[in-house]
Amino acid sequence: MTGLPGEDLGTVSDAGAVVVLRGTAAGLTGTGAQAVTQNTPDVPGSAEELDAFGQAVHLADANQDGLADLAVARRARTATPGPCGTSGPARRPS
Repeated sequence: MTGLPGEDLGTVSDAGAVVVLRGTAAGLTGTGAQAVTQNTPDVPGSAEELDAFGQAVHLADANQDGLADLAVARRARTATPGPCGTSGPARRPS
């Protein structure tokens, strides 16, 4: 997986995206790759200019079900310190 925080989505500049690639013992492949944005169903929020969705990405088994869960971050929108909000895993690319 790779984050593309500067990706434009149509006319929305720097909205950002994440591309999830499939892999095997032979290596990565683009076959079956999926792009995830804030406009993807079950992903919280919506793509907005300068969101930089995908600025940080991480795979881990967050819910301990034996499968990797994708965590994605974007730049904060608030000017005050503290949490900007949280949500649990929203979608696992199939």
